[in-house]
Amino acid sequence: MCQFAGGATSPELWEAFKSLETKVQLEAPGVVADVLAARRPRLIVDVPNDPRVPTDWKRFGAAAILLVPLVRDDTVIGLVVLDTTAPTIDARQRRRASQLARAIMLAIDSPGSGREIRSRLRASETMLNVGRTIGSTLELQEVVRRITREAAQAVRADSAGIYLMTESRDRLLPYAAYHMPKEILDTIRRRPIILKHFQDLQTHWSADVPNDPVFQAPIFRQFPAKSLILAPLRAKDGVIGVLACAWWTRRHRVTREEINLVESLPCSRWR
Repeated sequence: MCQFAGGATSPELWEAFKSLETKVQLEAPGVVADVLAARRPRLIVDVPNDPRVPTDWKRFGAAAILLVPLVRDDTVIGLVVLDTTAPTIDARQRRRASQLARAIMLAIDSPGSGREIRSRLRASETMLNVGRTIGSTLELQEVVRRITREAAQAVRADSAGIYLMTESRDRLLPYAAYHMPKEILDTIRRRPIILKHFQDLQTHWSADVPNDPVFQAPIFRQFPAKSLILAPLRAKDGVIGVLACAWWTRRHRVTREEINLVESLPCSRWR
């Protein structure tokens, strides 16, 4: 994450921050290697002229930076970098930075926080990849196939498929799939999924599809997944299709974060 002390925003700097990739271990820049080895804060002044500071870091215009490691069980798991245009960071500020790092570690170690952080990171990465795909020059079929792949990987499903509405707006046909069993796609092409009240379609999911009364339609009995997420794809003119994420060999406990993720996939730009 990245934050200005005064709460100001800078989209350009935020994009530059998101693109950072700092090597560790043998390839770590000098200042990062020092902090990782010593597991202690390190103050750098005259940042623009210090060869130990990564070149990408210098684009942010800092004159001095303080690096504070996040340490758990004698292992560094992260880094807090505080920067300023002032010539240095005084002792009082350095003490407060160390207190901040300890508070961050307590938050990370709190029950459920690690899972939440990983979930949010996975969702952010998925949306970033989907956005890049939609903005690419690829053919529509390939764009949708890649979105399907990103959805499956984000929720760790065995397979995923996107089914689009026919012109009659009462049937679904396969449009793109990722690791979807071929026999399922072939059967749906021969016998399209017929839905009533299509515009009222809501997201449904189950960790135990065979015993869930919501999933008793013939299509689910013929191809019984262990667990399933069905999410409508919406564009400006309403529902245009369905995203299905399936687990065929094992049950999966669907989380609210996963539901939010599949429901937030953008489709209006590739309608």
